[in-house]
Amino acid sequence: SNSNSKNMADDRSDGVHLRSVLAQVLPSMEWLDIRRVCLSQTGCSRAMLQAVHQRYLSDGPSSVRSRLSRLGKRLGGAQAAQAKGSPDARAAAAAEIMVLQQCSQVLGQNCEKYADLMERVGFTIGDDLERVADALLL
Repeated sequence: SNSNSKNMADDRSDGVHLRSVLAQVLPSMEWLDIRRVCLSQTGCSRAMLQAVHQRYLSDGPSSVRSRLSRLGKRLGGAQAAQAKGSPDARAAAAAEIMVLQQCSQVLGQNCEKYADLMERVGFTIGDDLERVADALLL
């Protein structure tokens, strides 16, 4: 019984360490690498989903919600510039709107990838899947 308790404590410690490492390297990883890590073993999938949730789906500067908020502010600025009506202001607004379209497209593609990851390996986080998936929808 003591050896089982020790093994379970070691497993939890390894899981915390794995989550910490993946959270640190996640920003520099390409999607193909993220998928490979997730397919390597259940513990990696669980840790990667938790790292994705913490970095991109929780409240924070790199979260989807924060990025959408910043895009909304930039759109408001572009609309205000366009309302001025001068040719320079309209040209600046048009350029900004083009950038905003590209940014929103990338953000949408990333959300699709988060959803795909949850669909493929979401079972590894058990009952937390609903909370993590809801964060993507909000």
